[in-house]
Amino acid sequence: MKRFLLYTFYPLIRDLLSLLAYPICRALRLNRDRVIVLMYHSVSPDDPEKAADYMNVKPGRFMAQLRAVADGPWRALDEPDFLSFLRGEIEFPAGGVFITFDDGFKSFYEHAYPALRRLSLPSVLFVTAGYVGSNGPFPWLESLSFGSAKDYPESWFPVGREELSSIADTVIGVHGYSHKPIGRMEPSDARDELQKSKDVIEKITGLPAVLFAYPHGIAEDGDWDEDTNRLVREAGFAAAFNSHFGRVRPGDDAYALKRTPVSANDTPSRIKRKLYGAYDWTYWVQRAYHRLKRKRV
Repeated sequence: MKRFLLYTFYPLIRDLLSLLAYPICRALRLNRDRVIVLMYHSVSPDDPEKAADYMNVKPGRFMAQLRAVADGPWRALDEPDFLSFLRGEIEFPAGGVFITFDDGFKSFYEHAYPALRRLSLPSVLFVTAGYVGSNGPFPWLESLSFGSAKDYPESWFPVGREELSSIADTVIGVHGYSHKPIGRMEPSDARDELQKSKDVIEKITGLPAVLFAYPHGIAEDGDWDEDTNRLVREAGFAAAFNSHFGRVRPGDDAYALKRTPVSANDTPSRIKRKLYGAYDWTYWVQRAYHRLKRKRV
């Protein structure tokens, strides 16, 4: 029953309500002066059977999603534009889009990067520093029941050092060193995790790493809080992103930035509905679900 509610009934209701909300959001221009941060993971033709739909988008669907972004009125932002927007120094009357990828899969280099470059769209790749160049899938994939290690082809392995060095026009951000939630660590361990991961990425790229994305990224699960935000700021990061559904406005807390996940099932029309804000209400559903789950533990 729980699986039916989460993976069949709720998505159906969510999409129906987004269809109803879309013309209203578009007419009211709810995307005005806001930035949507899209959150991807892998972009690979190989889709293990047990992988969650938000973990992978196939290259053909990915290109269609990017075209929906490129053909719209919103502006695709690079890192300086996004940080300037966050500080209130620059405005985007038609809205903005900031494209991000978590974990640091080899598939980014093989499939996502060529598509982004073809459409001249900037992006940020948040890399789990401790696994760069590892000859095997990320260990947490199996621990999260996304399939056993043997189910994952090489495109799902971590990106290598040479590959990272060769995509100089992609911003490389930090996704921790071990992918363990920073908020569940002792403060001293969290500081070490942040500094070690920042040092590794900066050594590979030769550039300052100023953007951070929380592994897992849900506050109700203990993945981050105000204390961890402070530690991230002290480590020298200019902004940090979590996994709470929503968009960014000027003046938002730079260390508690929401993102909108993109899944394998997102058609171009669904992407447009997300860009115009027709899914923004799901933030409250997401928070309520995780609060309820925490009470039951």
